[in-house]
Parts: sequence; C-alpha cells; structure tokens
Amino acid sequence: YTDDIIHSIWDEDNQSGSGSYAYFAPGDREKYQPLLGQAYPVDNPRVFFAGEHLAINHASVQGAVQTAVSAVIDLLESSIFEI
Repeated sequence: YTDDIIHSIWDEDNQSGSGSYAYFAPGDREKYQPLLGQAYPVDNPRVFFAGEHLAINHASVQGAVQTAVSAVIDLLESSIFEI
C-alpha cells in the first residue's frame, strides 16, 4: 500500500525555506558520495532520496532526473512492495 507516502514540494513549503542549495567543500564529495542518497533505514528502507545534490553531475536537471530514476528503482526493489 502507498497510503503512508509523504512528499514535499519545497517551493511551496514555507517551513523548508522555499528550497535549498547544495554546496560541497573541497573533498566533501569524495568523502560523502557513498552515503548520499542511501535509503533509510538501511535494513528496512522507508525513506528514499532524490535530487540534483545527490548526483555526480550535481547542480543540473539531468542530475535530478538520474537520481529520481535511481530512487524509484530502489523503492520498487525494496520490501515495501511485494511483487
């Protein structure tokens, strides 16, 4: 069932600051890339992440689309859906 899925549109959510920006200091990308976008919790994923800030080619629409596709694949392969 998908009744409990929550999503947010940052541009319309006043509490999120109307969006966000990604900035990585030198070395941060290499340090944190393996963890970025990892579903949570790892042993029983319920939260999935997507966005340009997670992409290798970040700060681009292409990066946002690539991570969205990846997150959907992760979601479908997770135990949330019984196939």
